[in-house]
Amino acid sequence: MSAKNIYEALDQKKYEPLLIGIDKNGEWHVRDSRSYLSNANHAKKVALQGAKDHVALVSKQNNNSLVSLSKKNAPEILDVIFPVMHGTYGEDGAIQGLLKMAGIPFVGAGILGSAVGMDKDVMKRLCAMESFQLQNSSVCVQKRLLEVLKAFKKSWAFPSS
Repeated sequence: MSAKNIYEALDQKKYEPLLIGIDKNGEWHVRDSRSYLSNANHAKKVALQGAKDHVALVSKQNNNSLVSLSKKNAPEILDVIFPVMHGTYGEDGAIQGLLKMAGIPFVGAGILGSAVGMDKDVMKRLCAMESFQLQNSSVCVQKRLLEVLKAFKKSWAFPSS
């Protein structure tokens, strides 16, 4: 949905958007826009498997491009990337770090901002250091789950039944 909104908002007469999909194995794919956008309102129906054109990001001085690994197409020159991805590797600073290392301009938060925003514990600690007022919270790792739940039960007021 996010990528569709950005794609549709771009002036197609002025810009040539290229949609790149990255599957769960980290393989990059390029397909026609209709393939990616047809199920944009139903994220689980957006399919990257079966995409025949695998691409790789290649960084050259002032000539960043996607090179097809499966066809003999000319490289696609990349001017700027909108990293419209959600979750791990998309919002945690990983893709931003890759683009930064490759020297490819991108929009949105940088590496640190993305990483801090994804890690709620770190974000709250940094905010607390700057005296932001925050709601009470706890971080729980799996092995301490029961201990943390017992502490919650003692310290938080729950409505009586």
